[in-house]
Amino acid sequence: MNRVISVNDGTLLYGLLAEMAGDIIVRTDIKGYVQHASPGLEPLGINLSEMLIAPHLADLATGEERSAICAYIEDALTGITATENVQFAGPVIQQQGEDDPACPGQWYSLTLRPSPNEVGQMSGLVGVLREIEPSHVREQQLMDAAMTDSLTGLPNRRAFMSAASYLLERGPGGALALLEIDDFRAVGLRFGQAATDEVVMAFAQFLNVMLQPGHSVARLEGGRFAMLLPDAHQHSAYALIEEIISTFARVTTGASDGSSGSAGVVKASAGVATIAGSLDSILAKAERGLVLARVSGGGRAELGDESPSYLAPSSRGKRSRGSIDPNHRLAHKGYRA
Repeated sequence: MNRVISVNDGTLLYGLLAEMAGDIIVRTDIKGYVQHASPGLEPLGINLSEMLIAPHLADLATGEERSAICAYIEDALTGITATENVQFAGPVIQQQGEDDPACPGQWYSLTLRPSPNEVGQMSGLVGVLREIEPSHVREQQLMDAAMTDSLTGLPNRRAFMSAASYLLERGPGGALALLEIDDFRAVGLRFGQAATDEVVMAFAQFLNVMLQPGHSVARLEGGRFAMLLPDAHQHSAYALIEEIISTFARVTTGASDGSSGSAGVVKASAGVATIAGSLDSILAKAERGLVLARVSGGGRAELGDESPSYLAPSSRGKRSRGSIDPNHRLAHKGYRA
């Protein structure tokens, strides 16, 4: 024979449901003062068993959300609310040590419904308090994901183009570099996708370590990366990128001079351009420098704004009559130096 659920059974039941869902069920009087709550209010700084005066629901929040909670309570008592719930940040949580930084408070969603008594008169509110990620946090997370390369965690092409455009708006100055792992496709064909991912991640970590304050790096695609150097002049930027390229060669080969006879050697090339003019022209110059560096054998950096270093007057006289002009090699590939 079935027995009707008693009031005590109902109290136990809603407590169990609240614990299973991770929610906090609250009961307030008509003014919004908490009369009862299921376990879980302690992280918000409220322990009902130790309080002589009942806290108000607005005491759960910090800052501007207090007034929002009060307005929501007034609407909930009428049974008509402009929003389904109200969201607010809980108190800032201090770490154990006094010198430890405080952690941001957890965000909560509060949903209230009017609660009449036995004769139909309004006696208070019943509500559910739930931990959430606020909408603006979710939007920021989505934006961060859209601007982040999933493999390396670096900014992606979209983020780089946005940062470069912003930098260009403030006027000419600084430098931009395009860096690419040499023979990247060959690595994939020989060793597979897993190996190329490892190489990309290793190069990304290396570039991140080599960054100087104020500089940024992004992964554009495949084995190609880009660096923004806002405070660097053309030749100082070239010297820095050249050092990065040569250091990477030494790290990957284990040789002091960056040379190795190993077939597994991994090198990179780079093209550097001054930030002046349109973004398309800057990228074209950096691309030109990258092409010149790769055509000359790779593992080096070149300025896209000037003639390649191997065509400088000091080196032109050293070329033998039978040597191949790199510009001639470029012409066969459809490039103009």
